Amino acid sequence: MAGLFINFSFQTDGTINNYCFFNLVMLPSTLYFLSWGLKSFRDKTQVNFKNTMIMLVLSSMLSNLYFLILLIK
Repeated sequence: MAGLFINFSFQTDGTINNYCFFNLVMLPSTLYFLSWGLKSFRDKTQVNFKNTMIMLVLSSMLSNLYFLILLIK
């Protein structure tokens, strides 16, 4: 849902390239989440604090990287 709203935001500004770049930067986080989700459906022990924090740190670092790159541009 957040990606959809970001898409609408960028479309009004005419900067669709930033939306594509956002998706590219967040791709590792999305792939990790999908992988972890599939593992979690098969094995409930995968739902633990360690995997949750890996997901949290990965997505927050990539979000910070994205906005840092936008500021530098």
